[in-house]
Parts: sequence; structure tokens; C-alpha cells
Amino acid sequence: MLEIIDVVMSRSQGCATEKEETFLRSIRQQYIQKGTLSPSQHSWLSSLEVKFSEKNFRAEQIWKDKWNDNHRDIARKMAHYYHMHQPYFSAIVQLILHDPESFVLTKKQWDKFCENKYAKRIRGEYNTEPKFTQGDCIQIRKTNKLPQANYNNIAVSSVRKTDTVGFILKINARPIVRARKGSRIYQILLAGDVAPIYAHESDLKKVRKKVSG
Repeated sequence: MLEIIDVVMSRSQGCATEKEETFLRSIRQQYIQKGTLSPSQHSWLSSLEVKFSEKNFRAEQIWKDKWNDNHRDIARKMAHYYHMHQPYFSAIVQLILHDPESFVLTKKQWDKFCENKYAKRIRGEYNTEPKFTQGDCIQIRKTNKLPQANYNNIAVSSVRKTDTVGFILKINARPIVRARKGSRIYQILLAGDVAPIYAHESDLKKVRKKVSG
């Protein structure tokens, strides 16, 4: 039994949850002292033995070998999204934000975190060509959501002027935090303002050139 526990502990390193790690350490100590486990402990150990089987262990190793900076970049982008929509995936979000340059997700974590329908919408927005470029002259749409783009900043909440003219200062100025079309965020400067604000792509439209008579 002790050998089984040790094998499961070895294979689960870096893959097990904190609860699973605590459980394995606990039953190992208990088995050394008492030489027995309860039926419920046997049941959970059996499930972990399957979860961290040789087959699954090898599959996880292959996944880790394929893990690269592109995976990490996508996961960071998703972490910003979920951070604004707590408490979803809070443990994974903290893992990523705590160590943004060297974290590694398990295949199961990746599938849940980066392959669900909301994640695919966010990733799709990042992969779509921006409609505006730096220096473009733009106007604010009537249906704008400027307060959301500015994280509900009170100072910006009243800036909802239809057709106010401004200029694009920066593309992808903030992480995308809405799983819908046109959610890319730009930094803009509106006419008459001294400080820039942020706007979603869907908040903006290009200035129409007047046709001279």
C-alpha cells in the first residue's frame, strides 16, 4: 500500500491540487503509523491512482514538453479576463498572476481555462485584425460603453458624447475583458480633454469626411 501511495505522489507532483497533495501526505503518514486506511481513504486513493496512472502520466509529460510561450501568453490574457469576472477559476488566475513568466498549466487546467466558449471568444478578438490604427481620427458611438472600458472610473462615466471626435493613441491598451465582438481596447484622446481614456473597438467609428459642394 505504501508503495502505491508513493507512486501516486511521485506521478502527481506539479499536477495534483493542494487538497490532493494534503490527502496523500496525510494517508502516507497514517499508513506508516497505523498500517491501515479507511474505506473512504481507499476509495479516494484508488481514484487518484487512475487519475495519475502511467498512461495519464505520460500524456501529461507530453503536454508539458509541448508547453511554450504562446500557451503562456494565451493563458495570461485569459487570466486578466477571469480576474475581472471573479470568482471563476480563481486558483488558476492566482497561479498565473503570481508567476506570469514561468507558470505551467496542466492539460486539464488548460482545457477548462482556455478552451471553453468564452475563452474562444476572447482569443478570437485578439486574433482579429484591429479596425483602427494609431493616429486614426475617430468618433464616439451613441451606444458606447466607455465606463466599462475605464473600469467604471467615475471621472469617465459621464463621457458619453455621441460623435465626440478624438484620436487613437494606442492599440491593445488594456487586456480584453468582455467575451463579445468589438471588445479590443484602445487608448484615445478626445477633443477638449487633457488626459487620455480607454474605449472598446465597438465604442468607436471613423470620422466621416465631409463632401465639399
